[in-house]
Amino acid sequence: MAGLAEVPALIYEVEAEEAMKIAFSIHLSQENLGREELVSYISLMVEREVSGSIEEACAHFMISGSWYY
Repeated sequence: MAGLAEVPALIYEVEAEEAMKIAFSIHLSQENLGREELVSYISLMVEREVSGSIEEACAHFMISGSWYY
């Protein structure tokens, strides 16, 4: 990679649920998502059981559950 013999990295051991939350958060932070896209991601998190409820998923992204509805 880019002529490097080593690539610095941090490796964390986390449960599958936490890994999904981290992956969603990283993806969302790299995108400039509109409301509809964010609603879709939140719904997907609940559908895939990454979050137990819409409110929990919204709280993860620090938005109000009432914003979703």
